[in-house]
Amino acid sequence: MIGAVVVLYNPTKEEIQNINCYKNNVDYIVIIDNSDANNKEMVDKIVHLTSNTLYYSENTNLGLAKGFNIGVNLLINQGCEWVLLFDADSQIESDIITIYNSAIEKYKNNSVAVFSPVHVFDRSKRKPYPGYKSVNWSMTSGCLYNCEIFKKQQGFFEKLFVDGLDMDYCLRSHENGYEVIECGEAVLKHN
Repeated sequence: MIGAVVVLYNPTKEEIQNINCYKNNVDYIVIIDNSDANNKEMVDKIVHLTSNTLYYSENTNLGLAKGFNIGVNLLINQGCEWVLLFDADSQIESDIITIYNSAIEKYKNNSVAVFSPVHVFDRSKRKPYPGYKSVNWSMTSGCLYNCEIFKKQQGFFEKLFVDGLDMDYCLRSHENGYEVIECGEAVLKHN
């Protein structure tokens, strides 16, 4: 099963709307709201919370690392084997779930900690390409994380709070003998 975690921070309606782009393509979604105010009512109006969608808020900014850790652990408890992580402002530009399912099948005998999309943003010269390649690290948003490996590595280092958690996790993955694979046809528009 594949789940998704999105971390919100004082979200706009457009950012919440991004959740609908992948909501129906995963088994469960956890929405972590790091805002000082509870946005559950606004989220429910846009996303329509259901039994497979959990909204979680402590009405404070827990940090991106801790928010993702909470969300992934909730999804592991639901039986998810893989988890997509999203920043609120990220938009899927391809059929990322189908591409990731193909990658899981292709690399089923390898120890892949993270499957990454091609991150496209305003100043980026990155473009999609056919195939896969091993990378040193990838930005967190839009990546698919192996839950078993995530547990073994004890998730993200929470003292990093917002910045560097993706680089730290990928470097630890390599140190522990795991791979980070970029899927050239998986595209994520990232601000």
